[in-house]
Amino acid sequence: MKAKQSKHMNLFEGGKNEWEETDEYKEKVSKIIEEVTDRYSAILLSERNWIKRFLIKLRRKNEIGRKINELSSSKNLHTKGSSVL
Repeated sequence: MKAKQSKHMNLFEGGKNEWEETDEYKEKVSKIIEEVTDRYSAILLSERNWIKRFLIKLRRKNEIGRKINELSSSKNLHTKGSSVL
C-alpha cells in the first residue's frame, strides 16, 4: 500500500522555497546556528569522553535543525504575504 502524498500549501507569496532564498531567512538561520553553537561550545570543551562529545554534537545538530524547521514551517509562513492580516 502506498502512502498518500500530500500537497504542500504555498500560502507565502511564492512559496516556502522563495522564503528560504531571502536574505532575512539566511540571516535568521545564521543567528540560530551561532546561538546554539555558542551554547554547546563550553560543554564540548570541558568534555573529555569522545562518546559523550559525539552525543553532544548530535544533540546540537538536532536542535539547530529543529529551530530552522520551526522558522520555515507552514504555520509561520501563512501571515507573511497575507493581505487579510
